[in-house]
Amino acid sequence: MATRTGLIEQYTRQGLSQKAIELLRMELAAHPDDAHLHALLAVNLLREKRMAAAEHEALLALKMEPELTHAHIVYGHVMLARQKHETALESFSSAIALEPHNSEAHLGLGRCQEHLGNLEAAKKSYIEARGLEPSSSSPHFHLAALALDQRDMETAETEAEEALSLEAEDPDNLVLMGMVRYHQWRMPESTDLCLSALRINPQHPQALRLLCWLKAREMPWLAPWWNFSAYIGRLDQ
Repeated sequence: MATRTGLIEQYTRQGLSQKAIELLRMELAAHPDDAHLHALLAVNLLREKRMAAAEHEALLALKMEPELTHAHIVYGHVMLARQKHETALESFSSAIALEPHNSEAHLGLGRCQEHLGNLEAAKKSYIEARGLEPSSSSPHFHLAALALDQRDMETAETEAEEALSLEAEDPDNLVLMGMVRYHQWRMPESTDLCLSALRINPQHPQALRLLCWLKAREMPWLAPWWNFSAYIGRLDQ
């Protein structure tokens, strides 16, 4: 039987932030000085777009354990979301200084470089992360997403398939593979992948956006309505 902390980590991986937050509040009531729990709460608050609360929790985690690598990583993601890319870069660099072989820290550094337009540096960081943790789907996910943005469909497909083979129930991986199939005009497969992601997380923003794209392709006369729905959905996130 899964422990409460185990469930929190599972919900966090699956993007089920509200469930994770509910359990985290109970766990923190019993363990208020656990820096790791504060960092996990920051992750889930960030996904709920509660930026100020996420920043507060990340800073609490850092104050409690200044050398907690995960806290630096989480704070870096919060700064990324706030578009403070240089601060985020410093935070991920601090995490790498603490743990040079931490794959997640290199992924975060890659995301910073990508936001700053340094695409080759971003790719290098993602490849470094992939080498450090071959069993993780995240480096493959980011390499696939970067390749998809550059319309390198061969790389995007290869990396997305690898990510999905490693974590088949991850909604992010399902949606990304769905987006690859969408750009390959393989709409039935894209639809199946999108719906699989929504069965896991009905509020997944990228899955909802992909669904709107698919409906717009299926019924082009309703495209303005679907696009407006996608826009309203983004405002709600």
